Amino acid sequence: MPPMFFEIVYVLILLIGILAVLKSHQLTKPYKYLWVILVLLFNLLGIIAFLIWKQYLNKMSNSGSHGNV
Repeated sequence: MPPMFFEIVYVLILLIGILAVLKSHQLTKPYKYLWVILVLLFNLLGIIAFLIWKQYLNKMSNSGSHGNV
């Protein structure tokens, strides 16, 4: 899989989540903005978790390669 695949999918999920909230006719405006902020926060948490996981995988692969020197 190309490295940018996860980032592209993540942005698409973010946009779909925001559009779903904004197009909802059952929510009043303050609640729409609250839900947009919640969607953004959850996506930010996901990005942070993804970056931490990436760093963890890099550390694991680097620590394994030093044993053969």
